[in-house]
Parts: sequence; structure tokens; C-alpha cells
Amino acid sequence: MNNMNNWNSDSNNQDNNNQEHENIYYDNYFNNFNTSENELKILKKKNKRKIYIIIYLTISFISVLLVICTYFLKSKKIDFSDVISQKIENIENSNLKSQESLKIPENLDAPQGLPASEVYKKCSKSVVGVFVVREGFSIFSGPMQSQVLGSGIIIKSNGYILTNAHVVEGCDQNSDISVTFCDKPDDKIKAKLIGRDRSTDIAIIKIDKNNLEAIALGDSSKLEIGEQVYAIGSPNGLQGTITGGMISSLNRKVYDDVWSTNFIQTSAPINPGNSGGPLVDSSGRFIGVNTLKTENTEGIGFAIPVNDAVKIAEDLINHGKVLRPAIGVTVNDNLVIERISEKSELSRSVSRGDMIIGINGKVVKNPSELVEEIKKHSIGDTVDISVQSVILKKVVSVKLRELD
Repeated sequence: MNNMNNWNSDSNNQDNNNQEHENIYYDNYFNNFNTSENELKILKKKNKRKIYIIIYLTISFISVLLVICTYFLKSKKIDFSDVISQKIENIENSNLKSQESLKIPENLDAPQGLPASEVYKKCSKSVVGVFVVREGFSIFSGPMQSQVLGSGIIIKSNGYILTNAHVVEGCDQNSDISVTFCDKPDDKIKAKLIGRDRSTDIAIIKIDKNNLEAIALGDSSKLEIGEQVYAIGSPNGLQGTITGGMISSLNRKVYDDVWSTNFIQTSAPINPGNSGGPLVDSSGRFIGVNTLKTENTEGIGFAIPVNDAVKIAEDLINHGKVLRPAIGVTVNDNLVIERISEKSELSRSVSRGDMIIGINGKVVKNPSELVEEIKKHSIGDTVDISVQSVILKKVVSVKLRELD
């Protein structure tokens, strides 16, 4: 009995101990849970404070910035309408410069007879030295380089420069070409070949510069023998040299089987390095491109008339080549047809051995006169060709096409 009571007593004590442990466990669990919840609340409050601080600082910064901008605009008195108008004007000017037309002015006054010093001041900013590095090979030294010197004429304010084709002979768009200005002969500016035409000895290069001083154009069709003229260029590398003379003769023809050039003959000294530079009148107007001189003879130089040069230049700038109108036949010195292109409309109307005697009702006596008449028209124009065959004379209409 006592043993039983003792067992019950021990059992009760153990249950009490277990209950006590269990109470302690649950107390600890809920205490821990309450602690974590409090920490979360504290963290949330801290995060809210940070967000409020960031928002406050952002608003403050924007407010200060607006105050500063307002003060600046008021102090400078900037009108946004003026700013927009200025930007539009700049864009329009830029577009106009890229579309400058090389048109010979009409109704030019007679040359003013300015002193050479005034002519030089007027033209020197439009004349550049042209430097071309050519790659070569020597059996003795292997690969080698040589430098060719010439001159050039700024014809458009956005960097287009006219020079001679023989100055840039052998060059392509990756060739080493550079130009220098008269007032900065040591400052070389990289140039790029745009196009060249060997028949007329005209080439166009371009530098990446705007707002340049383009040379004033004259009218070579109104020149008279005996007029005072000046050549400006870099003879023998001496950049910015001006020499004087007169127009010795006009319309010195050179015919190269497909085209003709009427040179201006001048007594103004032209030497190696002058090639590609301008011949100007006594008003400082560009009338010709200095291109060559006779060997072993002084005082005889030749220039390409500006009226011919600008037409070639426009084609080179716009197309990279010259678009020449043609009727599609080859003639001999007596204008007898020797070859007819299959593409020509004349292939159905004329035969080899027929002779061309006129164009648009005007009699032509030699190939040069025929070419000069064709040059007055454009590709796509229709002209009337007078042809004399063995038994009859006829007039054939033909549309001009691009020369092969």
C-alpha cells in the first residue's frame, strides 16, 4: 500500500514537472514570436523614414534646380522662340551650302582693273596648295613614295575644291591627298577624291570643312584678247604666288577623238605647281583653270575656261563622273561615219560611209564643230542630224544618250 502511494506520488510529481516544462517551452516560443514582430515593426518604421528622406531630398534638389534655371534665363533674357528660329536658320543655311549651284553670273560688269595686291587679297583665301603622295616601286630600293604638288580652287563653301585631273592621277578615294591654305602653309588638311575627268583635265576633291570662302565666278565667254589676268597658285611649291600677264588668245582647240577643249592662252607665267590653280581677271573673278604650258617656251600657258570647268565640276560632284551627251556614232576628220553604236537610234537610219553635214539646221564642217553643237544640249534631248549618203540627203531625229 505504501508502495502504491509512493508510485502515485512519484507519478504526480513527474506530471507536474512535465507540465512545468511545457509551460516554459510555450512561454519561450511566444516571447520569441513577439520579439520578431516588434523588430519587423521597427524595420518598417526605419524604411519609411528613409523613403521620406529620399523623397524630400529629391523635391528639394528639383526645386533648387528650377530656381537656378529661372534666375539664369531671366538674367540672360533668353527667348526660346529666338533659339528655335536660329536653329532652323542654321539648318536651312547648311542645306543651302550643300546645294550651292556653280552657275555663271549673268550681266557681269567689265573687269575693274584692280591693282594686283587687291586681286590677291580678294582671291587668296579661295586658293589652296594640293599635295598628293604616290606609292611607287624601285628595283633598287623597293617600295617608295613621291609627292606631287599642285594647286586647287575652293568652288563651294562646304569644302569642294577644283583642281587638275593630272594632279591626282593614279589616286582613288583612299589615296593620301591633303591641302593647305595660303595663310597656314604648314597646316595640312586631309582631302578625299570625289571624281576626275581626264578628257578635260578636271578633278574634284573635298575637305571636311564648312564656311569656306568660295571664289567668285567670272564669264569666260566674254573675255577679250589683251585683258589683264593673274595666275595664283604654288609654282614649284611656293604657295600663294601671284603672276601677271594678259590673255594672248582664245579658243585654242584640243580634240581627243571624243571631246574638245577650247583653251585660254595667257602670257601669265605658269609653272609646275600652278596646275589646278585659278586664272582670274582684274576684278578677282575666276575665269580659267591653269593647266599647262609649252615646253622650252616662256610666256605661253593655257587655262581651261571657267564656263567649261564648272559644268564638268557639277557632274563630278553630283555623279562622280561626267555625263556627256552623244549621238552614238564615231566619225573621221571629214565627218564620215566609221562606227555606229547598237544602242544609238541612228543605227536604224544611217550607214557606215554616210557623212554628217549638220545638226539642228546648222552646218558643221569638222568633228570639233559637231561636238560643240552637241555640248549645247543635255542627255535626253532630241536633235535633228543632217546626213548625206551616196544618193540622197536626209534629216534624222535622235535622242542624245550618255557617251560610252
